[in-house]
Amino acid sequence: MKPIVFQEEQKFRPVWMVVILILIEVILVGDLTISILNGKTFGPVELIFNLSMTLFPAIMLLVIYACNVRLVSRISEEGVSFAWLPFPKKAKTISWQEIKSIQFTTYSFVGYGWRFSSKYGTVNNVSGNKGIALELNNGSKFLIGTQKSADLINTAIEPFNHR
Repeated sequence: MKPIVFQEEQKFRPVWMVVILILIEVILVGDLTISILNGKTFGPVELIFNLSMTLFPAIMLLVIYACNVRLVSRISEEGVSFAWLPFPKKAKTISWQEIKSIQFTTYSFVGYGWRFSSKYGTVNNVSGNKGIALELNNGSKFLIGTQKSADLINTAIEPFNHR
């Protein structure tokens, strides 16, 4: 394995999603509790009970899973690689021979997660507005978000820009 020049692991913390999922759970369980306390034991109570008992584990698993998603990026003598963990897909590695240009960039909002942008190509972003922009020899583009400084990124990619 080639020595790693730069490595970063960013945690995806979708606070808004966690809040929404927890609110759904609170509403379902709260509605069930109020119905039972009011002595309503007909149709809607059973429906709410079944729905909340079915959705509760699924929503809690989704919250736990979302809180463990992270973007891992590396720059090494081999090239640039990135992966979304804990997804089972292997890391995407782009060799230096495939890279036409690489640079640190500050961009406007492109969204979070994995997405496509007409300007940046395939975007992998956890938060913020800084990233490593790659253009490949075949015309493909990638943007990998980073929380590191421009100086650190430029120091990591500088030796490879003169190949």
